[in-house]
Amino acid sequence: MIKLSPLEVRFSSSFAVPLRGQPSPDTSEVARAVSRALTARFARNVVVSKDRVSFEGPGFAVPNWRLLAPVDAGELTLASDADTLHVRYALRYTRYTILLVVGALLLAIIVGLAAGLLMGLAALVFFELVVCFANVQISLGRMRDFFEVTVHKAVRESGAGRLISTLKCNTESHRA
Repeated sequence: MIKLSPLEVRFSSSFAVPLRGQPSPDTSEVARAVSRALTARFARNVVVSKDRVSFEGPGFAVPNWRLLAPVDAGELTLASDADTLHVRYALRYTRYTILLVVGALLLAIIVGLAAGLLMGLAALVFFELVVCFANVQISLGRMRDFFEVTVHKAVRESGAGRLISTLKCNTESHRA
């Protein structure tokens, strides 16, 4: 889902992680794992509240192209049922989009003055459709992959941790 307004450019999506016979993971534990992964990627103001993680992107102060560079802020919510972990997330690209629109307008003005109005409009359309849209699409894909890998890893580790603690409890009870 895409929400466009003068003050916000927000993309929302979701995915599900099948548990395949594993016990339902503790969503707050998975949220903490996502929080640690975001912090390692230069996210700022990462807040975990039970099954929800909210964060701010690092802005443009990040050297090179980083995962969170174009993201202003985001929120991830986890919900679990018997056989699936549901992940919903929303990402905001407002600052990045404003910067690209201003750049596109400047390019259109420069090209329009040098080559005529029609070429200026063509440059604007090309820049907006290809450059801006492609960058946001690439970022959305990278963020989805990042969230999926992080959540899958957290679910695996959560299940393995429970299995190990259950085995320890069983072996200790047999020793007694």
